Amino acid sequence: MKYEVIVVGGGPAGMSAANLLARARRKVLLLDSGSGRNANVDSIHLLVSRDGIAPEEFRSEARRQLEEYPELQTVAGAAVRVSGQEGDFTVEAENGTEYRSSRVLLTTGLADDLPQIEGLEEKWGRSAFLCPYCDGWEVRDRPMSVLVTSPEDLPFAMMMTRWSPKVTVLTGGELDISERDRGILGSLGAAVEERPVAGVTGPGGSMDSVVLDDGGTVPSSAMFLHTRTQQRSDLPRQLGCTLLEDGCVEVDHANKTSVSGVYAAGDMARPVYQPVPIAYVAAAASDGLVAAGFLDADLFGASFQQ
Repeated sequence: MKYEVIVVGGGPAGMSAANLLARARRKVLLLDSGSGRNANVDSIHLLVSRDGIAPEEFRSEARRQLEEYPELQTVAGAAVRVSGQEGDFTVEAENGTEYRSSRVLLTTGLADDLPQIEGLEEKWGRSAFLCPYCDGWEVRDRPMSVLVTSPEDLPFAMMMTRWSPKVTVLTGGELDISERDRGILGSLGAAVEERPVAGVTGPGGSMDSVVLDDGGTVPSSAMFLHTRTQQRSDLPRQLGCTLLEDGCVEVDHANKTSVSGVYAAGDMARPVYQPVPIAYVAAAASDGLVAAGFLDADLFGASFQQ
């Protein structure tokens, strides 16, 4: 069987795209590896009417609703290889099964590359966070820390004082903060800690302090930081998609990549005029819908050229 579209990635972008395409009566395959960037978090926010829902509950309900569409097939498992060209792509799943389609939509997402800080991985998504809009409210007014590694991170650290009057800016001893920026941080009530960070402590996924390399500690019930990211899947490279400097797949306004017949959506992709990838669940879902709408129009137009 040849599908019209294979959607690779079963997160918010992929499921939303599959939903639109199924409602457009397209023959769609959704390949879902079951893992995602927010797998460690306890709850999803900024999703109107579903604020605070657990990620697995969100995914489970979405999958249940997608089962209503007979022309949509969902297969559990990651895609490991892809080849072909517009009109005839082959995607191989991790179990060796091959699937064919006319178009491919990549929604495989990004992976966070965490700094080497003892205990941070265990607390990532539970008391160590990327986005204050997503998670700052739940830790408001508590002692918190912000890890900065470049001057570009300083406005982020300054902004965090809106969520707590007890913010410690951690430079790790590797960032020279100007007197001007020190003055701004001080006026906002933020402290600057320049000793290297060794670890974070607290029971389970919670955090109570940051441990410095000389044994000192800083009270912190939450840490916020910007991470380096990388593509979660190797498929964009296999296809030859153009990547931007930050590793995101470059797409145009219609979510088309540089490879004909290949689209990309979610935080893994962005147009060159968008400065950073947007990681909100609602934004990923919206991006999936946009990509699917343009993809459906592409298929409709192509049907007159056969």
